[in-house]
Amino acid sequence: MLGLGVSSKLNAEWAFLTHLRECGRKAAQDWLSQHYEDLGIRNTLDLSWIFDESLKPAHLPEGAERGSVIKQAAR
Repeated sequence: MLGLGVSSKLNAEWAFLTHLRECGRKAAQDWLSQHYEDLGIRNTLDLSWIFDESLKPAHLPEGAERGSVIKQAAR
């Protein structure tokens, strides 16, 4: 979709819609060819990078581990 222009978002012509469908089918087939053996065995998409930054506590100093501030305060 990134390679398509802005006007493509409003294009409801049948030929264009069938083109998109075929592109989707090809992408799905390519993905299955690459990952079929992994289904049900391991993660096939690593989303951890999305959450790496957002799950860091904002109030901790740079490099501090979660729980380290609480442990120091308890001493």
